[in-house]
Amino acid sequence: MNGPFQLLVDRNTSVIRQQLGLASQKIKEDFFATELLVKGAVLISNRVVAGFFMSYLFFESAWYLKSYLTNLQFDNIYITKKLECLAVENETTNLLACLPKNLIKSTGLKLSREETMVCLMRMLLLTLMLLLTVVIIATDHIAFYLAHTAVKEMVELPTVPVTLNIKYNAKVNIVPFLSSLFLYGGPTAIDFQRSYHQNLTFVSADCTRKPPSPPNNSVALVVGLLFCIIYAMIFLETYAHRLCRKISASFFESQEEQRVYYLYNKLLRTHKKKEQKAFSERTAAL
Repeated sequence: MNGPFQLLVDRNTSVIRQQLGLASQKIKEDFFATELLVKGAVLISNRVVAGFFMSYLFFESAWYLKSYLTNLQFDNIYITKKLECLAVENETTNLLACLPKNLIKSTGLKLSREETMVCLMRMLLLTLMLLLTVVIIATDHIAFYLAHTAVKEMVELPTVPVTLNIKYNAKVNIVPFLSSLFLYGGPTAIDFQRSYHQNLTFVSADCTRKPPSPPNNSVALVVGLLFCIIYAMIFLETYAHRLCRKISASFFESQEEQRVYYLYNKLLRTHKKKEQKAFSERTAAL
């Protein structure tokens, strides 16, 4: 051996690219299968939620009708035309002059204390959901900003030059018996030194760069509009609850008459107690 060794490296880049292409295609198929699975789960969950709400509405309607027919005190806090006519017939219109605070007119817009508390509780829960939604939307915008900044910085990263220096010394020596047989003169020293230059880039030129999709602002507007509608429906639900009483009264007129007589007698007893208390106070003062 009188010359330097030559290192030959077989770099088959086509095979590597083919393997990377197959791996990326496999990842794409996995993501597509996951997307189909998520869409199916969302569809099933929407159907389950819709079925739950329908069952809840049916149960609430049945419970209201059962309570309306069996309990005279249930939801009997409204001043109706029948009650006013009954007071006029019995010449006790003074009963309606000073109404208790828990009684309201069925056609009025004023809310009772119970209705106001229910509305406030529901508004509080809805406000918590609104805050959670705002946090999610803000997180989406922050994630987009970070991803956009990361892609921009990654593209602007400079090329890094790399130099690989290989240097080695080799000494070849043959045993004396073989050296005399092949007329070998003595040990041979080999010096090898070579430099390899390469530029390293963070992203390959063959890699397709797709910028992150910005958040859709119309979605935030639609969500805000939906929350405004829900806030309005909280108050409308109260008046819809009053409408349930009117519908029940139109179908069960005899039951409604009993409820009106019950409320009238209750107001009459309360008024008599107030008169007796006032009379006793005046007597004690004299």
